[in-house]
Amino acid sequence: MDMTIIEAYKKADRVGAPFEGKGMWINPGEERIQSAFKSIRGTDESSIVENFISYINYHPWNGNLDEWVWGWLAYHQQNHGTGYGRTYRNHFLLVKYLDKQPLSIQERLAKVRMIADEDNSFGNACLALVYPLYEYAKAYIPDIPARELVLLVTRHSHTNLDAIRAVTRLMDVIDGNLIEAPAEEMIRDNHCAEHATAWNTLLTAAYIADVATEEALYRRGIHVGGDADSTIATAALLWHLNRR
Repeated sequence: MDMTIIEAYKKADRVGAPFEGKGMWINPGEERIQSAFKSIRGTDESSIVENFISYINYHPWNGNLDEWVWGWLAYHQQNHGTGYGRTYRNHFLLVKYLDKQPLSIQERLAKVRMIADEDNSFGNACLALVYPLYEYAKAYIPDIPARELVLLVTRHSHTNLDAIRAVTRLMDVIDGNLIEAPAEEMIRDNHCAEHATAWNTLLTAAYIADVATEEALYRRGIHVGGDADSTIATAALLWHLNRR
């Protein structure tokens, strides 16, 4: 796992946070842009990756899939930060409730998966976990295919085919199968930046990442607007993956 990429992802989340939901295709003044470059407030993207890095440091893979996955769900619920959408907020409430019940880990996980299936979420928060979990699984969990593990873990909160497609495509990018940047008209006409689905976020990020420098990436992401923390963070991930 490249921690340079993790830090770039978190910084891009912080840059985008002041502009989240503030409009689309905006042209803010230079003072606001420079202020965003110095932002220290992260949102759910930063929280997810920070929590996962902390979790694997304290709870490395122990060979027990159910125990390790439930450990992550409970750890994330207990330590999550701010900026999470409805799907994760409901998920955290369920995990907190189940963690206090006299149930086996298998029964708790089954209940979480059942509720996730009913919720059928296609939100973009699942994307934040893909890179660190996929790289960790490839390096330290040899007995379970990394792709299978990523899909298993993310499906405890996001189960819609749109989310699964985006998670799978992001793993393709990590493996070197890059995304061709869509045209600006495609992003505009389909309101991709406005509708913060996992797939739309990935497409918007591919457009934002089609620049020469990280600063240009931030500026383009701010201009696109919409769910800026998510799209700029994902764009930073793509930008660095494209240059490995």
